[in-house]
Parts: sequence; C-alpha cells; structure tokens
Amino acid sequence: KLTGDETHHALLVPTDTTRNTYLLTVQLYLADGEIRPVTEQGEALGTTYLVPIRIGGALFSTGSEPILERFGDRIALSSVETAQEEARMLVVRLAWSVQAPPSQNYKMALRLRDPSGWEVARLDVQPGYGFLPTSMWRSGELIYDRCALPVDEGTPPGAEYLLDVRLYEAATLQPIGSATISNVEIKQPTVREDYPVLHAFGKALTLSDAQIGKPEAQQGEKLTLRLEWAAAETMDQEYQYRLILLGDKGAVLECPALPLAAEYPTSQWPQGAMVVSHRELQIPPDAPAGQYRLAVIVEEEASGQGMGTFQLSQSVTVVEAERNFTVPEMQMPVGADFGAQIRLLGYDLQQEEDMLCLTLYWQALQTMTKDYKVFVHLLDPATEIIAAQKDLLVGQEAYPTTRWVPSEVMSSTVDIDVGNVQTGAYHLAVGLYTVEGRLPIAAPSRFTVSVDRLFLSQVDITP
Repeated sequence: KLTGDETHHALLVPTDTTRNTYLLTVQLYLADGEIRPVTEQGEALGTTYLVPIRIGGALFSTGSEPILERFGDRIALSSVETAQEEARMLVVRLAWSVQAPPSQNYKMALRLRDPSGWEVARLDVQPGYGFLPTSMWRSGELIYDRCALPVDEGTPPGAEYLLDVRLYEAATLQPIGSATISNVEIKQPTVREDYPVLHAFGKALTLSDAQIGKPEAQQGEKLTLRLEWAAAETMDQEYQYRLILLGDKGAVLECPALPLAAEYPTSQWPQGAMVVSHRELQIPPDAPAGQYRLAVIVEEEASGQGMGTFQLSQSVTVVEAERNFTVPEMQMPVGADFGAQIRLLGYDLQQEEDMLCLTLYWQALQTMTKDYKVFVHLLDPATEIIAAQKDLLVGQEAYPTTRWVPSEVMSSTVDIDVGNVQTGAYHLAVGLYTVEGRLPIAAPSRFTVSVDRLFLSQVDITP
C-alpha cells in the first residue's frame, strides 16, 4: 500500500530461479484497476522497468530428475508445467537438464494445438529470452525457464490441448529435437463487452465472423473455415452447427453436425464469451467446376430444432483437377487389388548404389473416403525380419487418395536406403493401410500374399 513518497519492499527469490539477469516491473493500482503510466503530455506508456538485477548461483542436477525427451546428446527436457494466468496468456515453465555444454545458441519454438490439430498459440524465442543463451549453459546444470505464450482470441476452454516444444539452431534453423506435452488445459474463455454481429441465431447466440481459408480450390481439396461465435446472453442448452456446400443445382456436400466447441458446451459460456470454431471440409472429387457458397445451420443439440441459417457472402471457386487416366508402360505388371479400393497396376525397380528406387503405379477402383499409406518392406527371406522399410502417403500430401476419382492413374516413388543392409538376397513386399489396419489383397496367382503384404521382386544387395 502506497502511503508516502517512497516504499520499501523485500522480494523472496524462488529456490528454482536460474542464474540470469532479471528485470523488475512496477505497477500501481486503485480499487477499480491499474493506473497506467503516462508522459508529461498525457501519452500512455507501456510497462515500467527498474534496473536489471543479476541472480547468481547455478542449480545442479541430482541425477534423479525425470527425462521427458532428449534434445540431441547435450540437453534433456525434465519437466513442463502450464498455467493460464489470463484468458489470452498461457505461462509455460520448463526445466532443462544439461548433459554437456551446447556449442551453439538454440531457439525454442512453442506451439499449442487443439485436439483436432489446429494451432492456437505460437512463440519462437531463445530460452530465458536470450539473457542466458544455451551456449552459456554448464554441464550438469538445471535450467528453469518461464515463457508467456500468447493464446489466440476465442480459444475455447478444454483439457486436451497439445503443446509442442522444439529446439533448433538459431543460426541455421537446424532442428535439435522436439517433445509433445499432452493434456494441457485452457480454463478461461475470451470475454468481450462488444463484438460485431454478422448473424443472430435467436437472442443468445451470435455469429460474429466467418472466414474461408482460400477462395479457390481444386476438386477433392480441403477447405478450412473459421467461425467466430459470441454469447449475447447465457444459454441454458447446447447448440450444434452443420455446414452445407451449395452449387447452382443445390447441395453438393452436407457435413455432419458438430458442437460449436468440442470441450466447451454452450450452456457453460458466460455472457460476452467469444469462441472460435475451426472446421475442415473436403470438396467432393467429382464436384463440377464452378462457384459455390457455404451455409451455416445452427440447431438445438437435443431436439435438432433449427435456430437459423446463414449463407456466407464469400464464395468458393472450384476448379478442375489435372487427372491422368492413361496406363503407362511398366517394367513389371501386377494387377493386384487392395480392399476393392485401389489397384496396383505394376511397378518399376532400380538400384543405384545404396538406394532402391521403387515406382508404384496405382489406379482408383472407386471414390475413396480415406487417405491410404503404403509400406515397402525389404525382408530377410528366411526370418522375415525387416532389413529396411519406408512408409509414405499414397499420392503424397498434395494429392492423397481421397482426391482420386474412379479409373484415375497415379504413381508413387519410394526411395529405400539400403546402405546399412548386409549383402544377400531379400524379398520386397508392399501393402496399404490406415490407422484401422491393412487392406486385404486380391492378387494374380503368380504373386505371394502373406499377412496383407504383396511380395514383389527378389532384390540382391551386393557390396
């Protein structure tokens, strides 16, 4: 309490304070809030800092600290704690164990993702904000760090957020290591006194903003949509929303209903709460090229009763995807079907020094609802131990199988490093899978199929 021209304070330094240079801040408060500093001309100033203070004395590891993840051979991450001190700020406390002094200065990247993978907070900074760079860390030392991670406005409360922690070289951006912390909790919603009204769904729920990620997309591509909701009043029930993609002849895509926020029911929103929903929807691969509009429908979750429909003013232009239906020449024709979804027409195989180059030729048998991955195994014929392998998305990230149409022909090139494989004869096997498991294979009788693997050529690894 300020009672005169000067005050005296004693600050207790926490026992886990890392040796470093720190800044003291000064803030004054009245009963109704903070008194912001101003210049003689009345212009508002920012934070008031006093002289820097140097805290000495290193903290050393006892050897009993847990290791969440190793970042190279010099640094390990021992612990991560998070606490949301205000709606738009997540405090992240990290403890680093130094096995050997790092030779370079590292930067740290923090990324907070919701359970669907949407990024809602990001920060790139040197540990300790650069006051104690990693090149000054000592062997055996414990470094405690604290970062204020700005959280996007409208991030809904929930307990299943993921925090990615990465270290990389500041000069070259070369990655050092990464760790993912699960079950990070956001407790406080964004609350605002005023917000724009794009559309009102009844008296309590308002759509404040709606943005499509990009105005043009190819057939089969995914669109991203950002919806900003606001609570004009508190709500006594749960609401959900659906999306419809409309063309000249009506709906071409209807998405299933979802809650406005997966872990934050609308009945828990305080008045003035602002919540952002992220949604991804895929344009049908056979949708005709042209102009489309998106409509948002809000319903009562329990009864399904509609609360209104809003059609976005922003349109989406769907353009034709470049497709190939011509079967090329191949070294080895195959004709094996995987789960009645996709056919392996054949393949080419080349061996160059320490690399096997396998090109697989695929043909869609029908429109697919899943993005399939292919695995390629180089197997010891006697033990079936995998000597080398490679997994990748069929068609790569840019053109996964959900974008294909029936009879479309695509190729996948798989490079397998065999530099560490002992000389000898090996079997080459391929298969398709999702998180649910491998696809069954129907192949011509000249091919061997085992455990949903199709055996191709024998490969001889020579010195």
